[in-house]
Amino acid sequence: MHLAAGAFAQHLNRRKGFEGSVWEHPYQCTIIQDGQHLIRCLRYVDLNMVRAGVVEHPSQWRWCGYDELTGKRTRYCLLDFDRLLESLDVANLADYPRLS
Repeated sequence: MHLAAGAFAQHLNRRKGFEGSVWEHPYQCTIIQDGQHLIRCLRYVDLNMVRAGVVEHPSQWRWCGYDELTGKRTRYCLLDFDRLLESLDVANLADYPRLS
């Protein structure tokens, strides 16, 4: 992740004529321990723009995974649902506590 973030920052700086860091604080990589931890991480990411006051609900932010997780986005999806279900140890998302 460090290499990818660094390469992206260098590209952006060259393209835009910027200098310095792209991100204010360094991020932390953590290993997802289990299905509960994965769901907490998905919720955390999808609620970032809500906490920032940009939108009132994740469904209003086009760039998060909420619509994909709830089945509202069916094109240009990034999630591998079979792998997600396997990681959560469930047969389908309806069997899992609400994601919203």
